[in-house]
Amino acid sequence: MTLNDFQRVMLAEFAIRQAGPLGSVEQMKAICYVMRNRVRKGWNDGNWIATIEAAPDHAAHDPLPMRIDPSSRTMQRLISDIDDIFYSYKFGATSDDGSILGNLESTLTEEKHEALYWSYANRPVREWFLKKIQKDGINHPLRAQMGTMMFYE
Repeated sequence: MTLNDFQRVMLAEFAIRQAGPLGSVEQMKAICYVMRNRVRKGWNDGNWIATIEAAPDHAAHDPLPMRIDPSSRTMQRLISDIDDIFYSYKFGATSDDGSILGNLESTLTEEKHEALYWSYANRPVREWFLKKIQKDGINHPLRAQMGTMMFYE
């Protein structure tokens, strides 16, 4: 196993837990894109492991308690795409139908307006996130929405 293998496993596991037991593969991928944006922006000196470990400090919600099911098709689909997210320098990933995620990824990773935070409308939001991110439309404007998931710059 290499360091990059370990980092990709950490990224996938983090996204699965953040999306929760009912999270879609598109939501998990979106979380991975946001984490990639943070690394590219130099959060924690561009260190994947440190950025993933610090992510709870910047989260809108506490993760939902869950057990990871290795037979989950959603998890398997995320893992099959994690390399493209982790290594990509050009955009263009798409969902199975070729639309939603491609547009969402472009929105989330557009260089001028990279999404750096996410929240779910149907989960309780931490007070600091509400004040510092969600209500600050100037420094942290809403950039995209996917169902109940919202993304902020």
